[in-house]
Amino acid sequence: MPMASLDGLVVDQFADRILKSDRLTELLQGCLDDSKQAEQERRQRLGRLKAELTETEGAMQRLPDMVERGHLDLDDPALAERLRRHKPNRARLNDEIALASGPTSTGSLTITPPKLERLSAAMREALKSGSVEFRRAYLRMFVHRVVVSRREVRISGPNSALAKAASSDQLPPGPEVLSFVREWRPRRDSNPRPQD
Repeated sequence: MPMASLDGLVVDQFADRILKSDRLTELLQGCLDDSKQAEQERRQRLGRLKAELTETEGAMQRLPDMVERGHLDLDDPALAERLRRHKPNRARLNDEIALASGPTSTGSLTITPPKLERLSAAMREALKSGSVEFRRAYLRMFVHRVVVSRREVRISGPNSALAKAASSDQLPPGPEVLSFVREWRPRRDSNPRPQD
């Protein structure tokens, strides 16, 4: 089989079989389950942090009330000690809440069925309509091994690359400088000079 035909076959099979949303869901089911659990744990932690922050801020707001009612004096060392203890705790809680609320708050990937649908459609379109060089370079991001026998062609690669792509809100960028084009400049330097 000529190399160009084999390349086309690998690209077509990857697009038509691996990148179907039901096949992606099957391949990434473990990541999908882990993602749901991680999101649930993140929400629970965020709830605990917010409750603790509310409690700390409430304690700080009660201190001036205690002074107004005459339960504490402004120069009372206990008042200063309580404020000294609550302020850094409030700052720490605000920082932890900001981290837990951010887009990269979970240590794992966030993969959802709608993201798998979008990834499937976008990658299949990119692989079907891109130039041959682009498709090869793009495919190399996900396929690490192709084994050809008389009866079949086996395509394999790490699920982690697909999981990372599926966790993103957009299609992974295609390679801007294709890795298989090794010498794109005839001379070694990047600033061409007139020859002497």
